[in-house]
Amino acid sequence: MVMKNIFKKIFKDISVFIKRNWKHRFLISLSIIFLIAIILTLSHIGKVGFDEFYNEFRNKEKPFYLVNIAIVFAALATAIFTYWKNIINQRISLIQEQTRQDNLYAKAIKLLNEENDLTTRKGGVHILKDLALTSSAHAQKCIDMLCSLNESWMPKFLNDYPDFFKLNSNFPNIKNIDELKLTKDLFINGDLNASSYIDQISLSQLVLNSMSSIINHISTNDDYNDTYDLSYKYLCSIDLNGINFKKFKLNNLNLHFANLGKANLHSTYSHGINLKSAYLAEANLQSADLNEANLKSAVIFRANLRSTELIFANLQHINLTEANLQSAELYGADFQHADLSYANLKSTDLIYAKLQFSKLANANLQYAELIEAKLQSAELSGTDLQYANLEEANLQYANLINANFTKANLTKTNFRNAKGINEAIFDENKENAIFTDKDYKKHYPET
Repeated sequence: MVMKNIFKKIFKDISVFIKRNWKHRFLISLSIIFLIAIILTLSHIGKVGFDEFYNEFRNKEKPFYLVNIAIVFAALATAIFTYWKNIINQRISLIQEQTRQDNLYAKAIKLLNEENDLTTRKGGVHILKDLALTSSAHAQKCIDMLCSLNESWMPKFLNDYPDFFKLNSNFPNIKNIDELKLTKDLFINGDLNASSYIDQISLSQLVLNSMSSIINHISTNDDYNDTYDLSYKYLCSIDLNGINFKKFKLNNLNLHFANLGKANLHSTYSHGINLKSAYLAEANLQSADLNEANLKSAVIFRANLRSTELIFANLQHINLTEANLQSAELYGADFQHADLSYANLKSTDLIYAKLQFSKLANANLQYAELIEAKLQSAELSGTDLQYANLEEANLQYANLINANFTKANLTKTNFRNAKGINEAIFDENKENAIFTDKDYKKHYPET
């Protein structure tokens, strides 16, 4: 039984080794044949002795086993030659395939010429998409070229007609271009002839769907092992639901109104990314670099932003209900009118943060740094601020019903005109806070 298990394990190990090195199967086969020949030769030498073996070898009439050994070595020589020939053929095929792919890319560029009609240009987009899906070496070039097609109109529309993507929330999938809802601004004073942009908009619909397929393919395919650069590109309204972005650079990428639900942006470099009005429900943004990012009006409820850097980020009107922002870097971030109800903000850096009119009901702000934070008119009912540092923070007109300030640093914290002060929980730290104009003049006599 023991021997059976040993042989079973040996056979399993050999099987695993062959599977892992299948591309080297020719060399493995040659090695096995050579090993068998050596074993047979050594076995016979051990049986008859070296002298007898030497005499047999010199004899003109060779024994049968020597003939077999000679045949084995001849087979080895043939196999080596065959292997070498196959390697040469593979290299030739690879060069031919690379040439074919280069020619395809060049053909796509010609088809995308602005002088061609829309159907012809769409053919170029299809070629670039197929090329990116089959060749990791051409993927970045195809991405760059496809995204450049969006730059002919998206920057202008984002700047001059921002409601366009709001009115056409499912923009990439609107099949009939006549169903597009165009803002009134497009026609004011004849500033823009909308029809002149229709072809570009229609082409971008195909580009966005193609880019969605390419990004998804790269994120799930082990053959694509480089880092792919999406920086400064325009992919407004693209559907990237559930995508893992670990292979991508995302700094200053424009994802206005994009769908990133359940996407994984863990530890990504996303400095300056535009996620305005994007859908990020249940997305993982843990430890991501989102400094100076724009997340205004984004939907990020139940998202994980633990240890994320959002320094000076624009998060106005954002929905972060139940989001995990524990230990996040939110220095100077703008959360005006944001919904952070039930969010976990424990130990976060919110120094100089703007939280006016924000909803922080039942949020966890234990140990948070809120030095000079602006919380005027904020909803803080039931908020846990134990051990938080609120030195010189401004909570004027905020709702403090059942808010817990136990052991918090309230030095020069401004509570003037706040609601529900009597229902809030304080301890001796209350003495250093500002509740009246008289308290304010005491701490700031110069004003």
